[in-house]
Amino acid sequence: MPLRWEIPGADTLVSAAVYQINQQNALVADPVNPTFSIQTGQVRSQGFETEVRTNFGPLQAVASYSYTDARQVRTTVAANLNQLLDLVPYHQAAVFGTYDMAAVGLPGLRFGGGVRYIGSSNISGGVTFDTRPATLFDLVAIYDFGVADQTLRGWRAQFNVRNVLDHAYVTCVTANGCRYSEPRNVFGTLSYRW
Repeated sequence: MPLRWEIPGADTLVSAAVYQINQQNALVADPVNPTFSIQTGQVRSQGFETEVRTNFGPLQAVASYSYTDARQVRTTVAANLNQLLDLVPYHQAAVFGTYDMAAVGLPGLRFGGGVRYIGSSNISGGVTFDTRPATLFDLVAIYDFGVADQTLRGWRAQFNVRNVLDHAYVTCVTANGCRYSEPRNVFGTLSYRW
């Protein structure tokens, strides 16, 4: 059930949703050969998510939070019945903002950054502990070429740095299937929108 509210007199939109999704034919271990999977499982995901977007002068900001309870409700492995899904944390949150540098004499340029929180998640296979939560920081620089020259309208360059502090954190799909998640990632894009 989604809800949206645009705050009168402010350039702010608040969105929220409460949901329950039942997925049929989810992959579960094949009882004949557990190294293979078959599509006979069922997953129930239910939760709540909310987002606030606002523009305040040269500042654009977005904040979001989600709570997800995703469980196996039909499976071929009795120990996994009603277990939380791997890689799906209960809690995730983020705050991100960009600032229009035209206010300081650099039209077309925006700088921004934010923080992401990824809560702990289940590790299936009889493990009695969960993965650790992680807090990650990101940066962005965006340049709109059309601000400086109307013939370049629609062209935009963007430079991102994800996980700026190179925080090492682990994700697991089973007790034997853990790996380090995304390290610091630096990339740029050049795009055209019409």
